Amino acid sequence: MRNFFSILSVIIFLTAFSGTLFAQDIKAKVLKSMERESEEMVEILELDESKKDELIEAKKEKFLKKHAIKKDYTSGSADYKSAMKELNKSFIKKLKEICTSEKYNQWIKYTKSKHSK
Repeated sequence: MRNFFSILSVIIFLTAFSGTLFAQDIKAKVLKSMERESEEMVEILELDESKKDELIEAKKEKFLKKHAIKKDYTSGSADYKSAMKELNKSFIKKLKEICTSEKYNQWIKYTKSKHSK
């Protein structure tokens, strides 16, 4: 019986530990994606290299707020949709502050043409 609990404890520990590693892996992938897209924006929009860090920070902020919304509201509910809409509006406003409205519109055209290929 004691052996059973020892094995069970090891299994629980390994399961919890592997979940932590998986969560860290996701974070690294998301951050890498944010960095790649920000680098692409700087290149395509001919922005100063210093804007890349601002873009990454804005993307991080949106990501964290998005997950808070997902945690606080039921997906698809009116409150969820409203919160996501406000988040997207504030994110677009922030992007326009970082790179100007004209550059933002240029980015939207670029991404649409990129996805239509």
